[in-house]
Amino acid sequence: MTRLFTHAYFLRVKTDGHRLWMVSRGLARRRDEYMAALAGGDAQRRNDLDGRGNLSDEGLARFCRFFLGTAIDQVDFMTSLLDLDSMQERILLFAERWIARTRAADTIPPLLRDVFLRGEVTRGEATRILQKPERTARRVLGSLLEEGLLASDATGAPVRLGFPASLVGYYFPRLYPEGVELDATRNAPRVTA
Repeated sequence: MTRLFTHAYFLRVKTDGHRLWMVSRGLARRRDEYMAALAGGDAQRRNDLDGRGNLSDEGLARFCRFFLGTAIDQVDFMTSLLDLDSMQERILLFAERWIARTRAADTIPPLLRDVFLRGEVTRGEATRILQKPERTARRVLGSLLEEGLLASDATGAPVRLGFPASLVGYYFPRLYPEGVELDATRNAPRVTA
């Protein structure tokens, strides 16, 4: 039930295990400990002080500590791998290289930075951040959405940062072999003002 609840919660907060991060990796690395903790969580009550039902509260508590410890270990692992502290810098560096290569609007870096820092921005704010005439800004915004640099749930809905596969090596250089980020600027999408 703990795994089911945890998986359901991750789905709800949009960090489910079918994408980049998952607790199953940590459980697989510690399979014997996991099986022992799981068996302990289903153990019979030892005495009158060990819970009210048939199962051991102490065993369940040990399993929960093991499971949460494993989840925290995996969060720490992915945090170090993704290096989120320098993410903003990598996004801006990519945008600058991309502008130089594609002659895209030079106001794209502030837009990508704001979207990254705030999580999402309305389309009206996005056009304001681009500092272009409204029609041009809408065209640039449309291109960014089409190329996957930005994402949105629906037409007219706020935009958030997109992570197209071609940029994953650049945004998260430690996830892939060295040099992958060079392909991102070489094959950069064409977004022009």
